Amino acid sequence: MSRTVAFVCINGTGMGHATRILAIARRLPADVTPAVISNSPALDAFDMLPGAVVEHIPGHEVLEISRNAWIAQLRQEFDGLMRFYDCRVIVQDGTAIFPWVQDAVTGSDEGRRLAWIRRPMWRDRRQVYKNLQAQAFCDLVVEPGELAAEKDHGPTTRANELAPPPFAFVATAPIRLLDTGELLDRATARARLGIADGERAVLIQLGAGVERNWNAAAAAIAAARHVRNTRIFLARWKIAGAQPHYGEDVTVLDTYPLARFFNAFDLVTSATGYNSFHEIMASDLPAVFVPNQMEVDDQALRASYAAERGEAELVPANPGQDLAERLGAAFSRVMTRRSPPRPAHYRDNGAQAAADAIAALVPD
Repeated sequence: MSRTVAFVCINGTGMGHATRILAIARRLPADVTPAVISNSPALDAFDMLPGAVVEHIPGHEVLEISRNAWIAQLRQEFDGLMRFYDCRVIVQDGTAIFPWVQDAVTGSDEGRRLAWIRRPMWRDRRQVYKNLQAQAFCDLVVEPGELAAEKDHGPTTRANELAPPPFAFVATAPIRLLDTGELLDRATARARLGIADGERAVLIQLGAGVERNWNAAAAAIAAARHVRNTRIFLARWKIAGAQPHYGEDVTVLDTYPLARFFNAFDLVTSATGYNSFHEIMASDLPAVFVPNQMEVDDQALRASYAAERGEAELVPANPGQDLAERLGAAFSRVMTRRSPPRPAHYRDNGAQAAADAIAALVPD
């Protein structure tokens, strides 16, 4: 009988789904094969899974067909892939279970099981209550931990009151791709990036390639240019399209996973998506957070947790205000103070616990 687990990775605006899937899949037992089904153009990220099967499904924009036609085609193609690889467990990360994924489980007579990786900190939106109803079809819901959980009063905190509960529920520590010991030490990381002794290094990672992030990046670069003797590095997401050229003094980094190089930097200014926030907070990297306004993920609430504890600066990207000026002031505060080390439990990683729970669904 097959020991293959299908991971459905349909990207949104960033690499969040892919990163959490990678974090879990690379920790599965050696006798369980991950089969990744993805529309991502950044398929080389899955090179971190030696021996895995990776199937690319082009999105409807690439195929130049309507979304409805794409979904109808995808239902058949996805079910065919599940049969071909004899996948008895299907895992999806996201804020909703796709109907074609649900159909592949409920419409099968092969005893397929469904696991949903559903991070918390949802904003209160009408659609998400409908999304939660999919719990009824799940054999397992894995909820990655949230450091800012005390601030979370959103729908997932009442999920079982609002929707039928899943067969099993597992809450883990925050899920991160890399354990602390996998990060490069400072000397090695700086040498690989060409950072000279005595130079400061600032990392800017404000989200995937959309206009609001380009504008915020420009403001952050302008602020960083006022910090003496500083190298400026700009993260480029692997799924991002073309982005503006900000100048010869800006080094663009499209390496993945970028967290491997965190120890090279003296400061990061970052959006507060789930993965970026938890990777940064698990390090001792001084941070200035600029949360994005997202449809479901409450980035501002997450950032406020760290700011109120004095563990990071929070600079909202308010329209009509000089973001560069406010970022410059925040950079100065961070650079001139000594922050205490972050709590040890921030380095806990729930990826192995999630992998164990998913592996337990796989028939022997």
